[in-house]
Amino acid sequence: MSLVNYLRQKSGTWLAIKSILFVLIWTGVYTILILSNAKIVEPGTPALSNARLTVSNLHNQLYFLAPLLIVSSLLFFSRPQSIEFFYLVLKKRLRQYLLIYTILETILLISSFLLSFMISAFVTKAPLASQIGLETLLLLAHYLGVFTLLFFLETAIFLAGKLRAGAVIEALLLLDAFCLDRLGWSVFLNHGLAIVPGQGFFVTAPAVYLAYGLLLYYYLASRAFYQEVKYA
Repeated sequence: MSLVNYLRQKSGTWLAIKSILFVLIWTGVYTILILSNAKIVEPGTPALSNARLTVSNLHNQLYFLAPLLIVSSLLFFSRPQSIEFFYLVLKKRLRQYLLIYTILETILLISSFLLSFMISAFVTKAPLASQIGLETLLLLAHYLGVFTLLFFLETAIFLAGKLRAGAVIEALLLLDAFCLDRLGWSVFLNHGLAIVPGQGFFVTAPAVYLAYGLLLYYYLASRAFYQEVKYA
């Protein structure tokens, strides 16, 4: 039986219910923030630009989106039980298990964003988009950052439990924001997840997220990780 089918049978309809609630909550939050931002941007700003500016705003990330992302992922992610824990490690299927949840949550977030974008465009009557190619690249960079954050969070949940994992990831984001504010550089935030005006943005910046994700992905398959879990 494939891991996807196993998770589907294990969760039953509960996974579908959680997915629907996840999309509804995030659509509501995105819509409120996007419509609030529409009041302060220049008149005539395309709806897609306003939506992208809203989700990649550093203030919104630190005080609204990142904390909600952590909490919603803690509730959505199903931490393996003891027997599943060792099975996944011994059969080297842990990465697949984590990626299934990470990909699913990212897809649900993108779906919520698209719904919010359409709602905001209907309410504000703003032009839909301009510079679609650039906006798409910036949104891809943002959601690559979201994907990487979720991958790290769910790995931490697997190893340390939900509460400790959530607290550690949130603390690291706040520390990263402090470094960005005081030192002008960021380990994680300012590579697409958030875009800070005046600091510029390079197309290669999201490669940092890709590098982080690949390092974690290959570490989870390494002998060092296997030995650490085996004798835990």
